[in-house]
Amino acid sequence: MREDTRNRLLRRIDWRFLLDDPKPESTLCLSDELAEPLERITRVVRPSSPEDQRAGVDLAVAEDPTEEDLALARSALRPGGSLYTEWRSMRARGREEVASQLRRAGFEDVACFWPRPDPARAPATAWFPLEAPEPLDYYRTRRRTTRNPVRVAGRAARRVQWMLRARSPVCAVARKPAGPGSLPGAAAGDSTIETIRKSWSGWRLGPAPRRILRLLQAAPGRSSGKVLAFLFAEGDDAPRAVMKMARTAEADEGVRREAEVLRHLEGRPGGMAGVPRILLSPPEGIVETALSGLPLSAFLDRRSYAALAEKAAAWLADLAGPDDGARRESSGFVEEILAGFASRFGTVLDPGVLREIERLLQGLPPLRPVCEQRDFSPWNVLLTPDGRLSVLDWESSVTSGLPALDLIYFLAYLALYFDRALRNGRHRESFRRTLDPTTLTGGAAQASLALYAERVSIPPVALRPLRVLAWLLHSRSEYRHLSEDCGGTPDPERLRRSFFLDLLREEMGSAASL
Repeated sequence: MREDTRNRLLRRIDWRFLLDDPKPESTLCLSDELAEPLERITRVVRPSSPEDQRAGVDLAVAEDPTEEDLALARSALRPGGSLYTEWRSMRARGREEVASQLRRAGFEDVACFWPRPDPARAPATAWFPLEAPEPLDYYRTRRRTTRNPVRVAGRAARRVQWMLRARSPVCAVARKPAGPGSLPGAAAGDSTIETIRKSWSGWRLGPAPRRILRLLQAAPGRSSGKVLAFLFAEGDDAPRAVMKMARTAEADEGVRREAEVLRHLEGRPGGMAGVPRILLSPPEGIVETALSGLPLSAFLDRRSYAALAEKAAAWLADLAGPDDGARRESSGFVEEILAGFASRFGTVLDPGVLREIERLLQGLPPLRPVCEQRDFSPWNVLLTPDGRLSVLDWESSVTSGLPALDLIYFLAYLALYFDRALRNGRHRESFRRTLDPTTLTGGAAQASLALYAERVSIPPVALRPLRVLAWLLHSRSEYRHLSEDCGGTPDPERLRRSFFLDLLREEMGSAASL
C-alpha cells in the first residue's frame, strides 16, 4: 500500500491510543467512515452481522450514537470492553451531556476529549482532556514557563474561557462494567493507566494522583510515526511522564530499542543527564519520564549559534563516556553501509564516484565505540530553563556505534534551521557554508568538531571519512521513505534529488560528477 493511503487510514484511528487496549481483536463498527481504517488493525463486525458474531467484541465504535446504538454496543461488548464515540451534534450541551448519556446507557470510566483538528476533516494531531484546562495550556504555551504578568493574566483568562466554551467535536471513551456484582472500575486494575497511577509516587513523580489526565499527541508525518500520551496529575501544569506508542509493527521495534538504550545509559556509573528514565514497558509501548525545556531551534540566532553548537558537542562527548582505551576496526560496518548505499543509489551515480567514496572510507582508522543517538537534531534537543540539554527520541539509537556521526548530523541541521533552508530549498548552499570555516556556521562547526574530537580521542584524519559515512548511513532511511511513498522501487529521477545525496555531493566537493 502506498504511504499516503496507509498514513491516511491509520492516522484516522489514532484515538485508539486512548483505549486500554489500542489493538483490539474484534470491533463492532457503527460508523461507515471508520470501518475501512479499523480494518487495518482489527476484525470489523457490522451491526447487520448475526448476533453471535457481534457478541463478545473488544471494542465498539460509533459517531453521534442514538440510544439504540449505545444499547447495541453495550450488548455486543465483552465485560470490560471499550467504547469509542465521536459527537458532533451536541455542541450546545458539551461533554457533560455526552458523559451523562453514556452513563445512562450503562457505561463507566467515561473520559471526554477535544480533538484538533476535527479528525473527520483532517488527521488530528492532539486530543485534549476536557476535565481540566492545564494540558491545553501546556500545549498552547509550548511548555514555556513565564512570570510575565500579562502572560499570566492571559493564561488565567484562557482557563475561564475553557470552562465556558463548548467544544466540538467531543471524543469519548468509556468501558462496559466487568460483570454482574463487580464494583465500578474493577476491570481498570489491569489497565496501564491504573498501573501508572499506583506507581506514581514509587517512581518519585510526586504523590499518587486521584486520576491521571492524558494529552494525546500524534506528530504529523508518516504512518510509522509514534503517538505520545503526556500524563498529568490533576492540578499539574506540566506532565510528569510520557507514554510512547507505535502505530505499526516496524515502529514498535524502534520503541523497544529506545527502552533498551535508555536502560543501558541509566546503568552507567553516574547515569547520563538529560535523557528520559524508563518507568514501565507495557504491551502498548513504553512509559518514561517527561523532559522539560524547549527545542533548541527556539533559541537559535547569530549571538547564540556558536555557543549552542559547542554545548551540543560537549553533551555528545559526555554521551561517549570515559575512554577505556578500547578501539574497534570499522571496516565491516563501513563495507555494509557502502554496499547498501551502492545497491540503493548506484543506478544514479557514476561508478568512479563510488570508488572515490570507497577509497576515502578505507582510510578510517580504528575508533572507540560510543553510544549513537542517530536522530540528534534541533527538534529533538531541548534547552532546559537552567541551560542544560535534554534529548528526546532514541528509537534509532545504538549502544555501540561510531563517534562524531551524531555531531556531524546535528551541525548540518542546525545550519539548515538557522538559514531556514528546509523551507526555501537552499539546503545545498546552507550545508556548503558549514564546510567553510570563514562563515558563522562553518566556524562553529569546525570549533565544535575539534572540541568533540579532542574529548573523544578521534584522530583528525578520521573526521572527513566520518562526515561522508554520516550521509551514507542516513540515506538508508530516506530510501525507505521513498520506497514507501511509491509502494515499490523509487523512480531514478527522485533518487537523483535525494536530500542526503545532495549533502554527499557537497561533502565530496564534486557536484558535477554525481
